[in-house]
Amino acid sequence: MGLMKKKAAMLKNDLAYGIVGQAGIYVLLIIVTMVSCKGFYGYGQQLVKYNYSREMPGVFDYYLNIFQGQLPFKPFSGMIYFMPVYWMTISIAIVYSVSSYAKDDFQKSGIMRIVYSGGRGAWIFGKEIWVLLQIAADYLMIWFAILFFAFLKGVPFRPKLSEEVWLNTYPDILYRDQETIIVVTIILPIMGYMAVAALEMLISIALRPVVAMALGCTIMVISSFFDKVWLLGNHAMWMRFSAFSSKGIDWLSALMLDIAILILSFSAFAAIVARKDLLQERES
Repeated sequence: MGLMKKKAAMLKNDLAYGIVGQAGIYVLLIIVTMVSCKGFYGYGQQLVKYNYSREMPGVFDYYLNIFQGQLPFKPFSGMIYFMPVYWMTISIAIVYSVSSYAKDDFQKSGIMRIVYSGGRGAWIFGKEIWVLLQIAADYLMIWFAILFFAFLKGVPFRPKLSEEVWLNTYPDILYRDQETIIVVTIILPIMGYMAVAALEMLISIALRPVVAMALGCTIMVISSFFDKVWLLGNHAMWMRFSAFSSKGIDWLSALMLDIAILILSFSAFAAIVARKDLLQERES
């Protein structure tokens, strides 16, 4: 019972100072999402105006537009590459939100709480839960922005795809079963970001937060160019998967990789924290 109370106290602190303290990131996520929604809303108006569609995009269509991604770059093919700006901005904001809190807390009040609790296990548990909840909170802000935009513009709140909109945008998505769409467009993006976040937390505590941030940004930037399963940013772009591209990545391989990185990163994080010299960290 005592251990559970310590874990609950640590997690409460992480929720208060880790997640709630990311107000700037949440504002950025909301702004970028709403700008993206505005652009897709205008696109929907053009489709209706020229009789390509009889319906405007619904809330799920706005989400799909953000995480659609871009075709991978093919060097020496004459291809002009257009970076998915909204996806990139959102991805870097998410990467930033998990890059430094664990290290900062460990060097400050975290050490005192570790000493007070009599062990490092509760602190480690709190940070591992925090990094997952932080990604969930980032995603909630994106959905809040989409729903708020929908409320302002009177966008239909239907939870399914608008067939006529995607028939003129990316028709391949219309011929996939609902289970595939849910896994590839919702579950895998969240898992991919969580895997990157866990890896960042490990790097930040082993080295420095700036190195973790640089790693996260590098993963996202390179992922925007190339469709390799080990480039975790691809897991957050549904058009990069084999369900929508003949040479795309396999969703099961991506899911297993995310889970493996989460487990290994958390294990290595716990092992490094367990061996840290608290006095040296306090003085650094």
